[in-house]
Amino acid sequence: MRHDLKAAVPALVLALGVDMWTPFGVSGAWADEAGTNALAAELRAQGFSCAKAEHAVRNAKLSVPNETVWEITCDNGVYRMTVVPDMAAKIERLKK
Repeated sequence: MRHDLKAAVPALVLALGVDMWTPFGVSGAWADEAGTNALAAELRAQGFSCAKAEHAVRNAKLSVPNETVWEITCDNGVYRMTVVPDMAAKIERLKK
């Protein structure tokens, strides 16, 4: 019996879950702890201070395909991060 790969792909995506298709493995409005920590690591890699990441929320209004916008709250401030695959995130400090 021959299996058609094109027909199997949608079922495979549903079986694996949408998380694998989003930056940092995070989906939905709230990032889990691992996703929040990954975003905080990117902040620190670009020279921003974030000793303790509290939570991250996806901004659906500003996000577009291949550009996911997150607002991450750290112990010292709130940042907006635009995450694009294979590129450094664009980061803006929103408030202290």
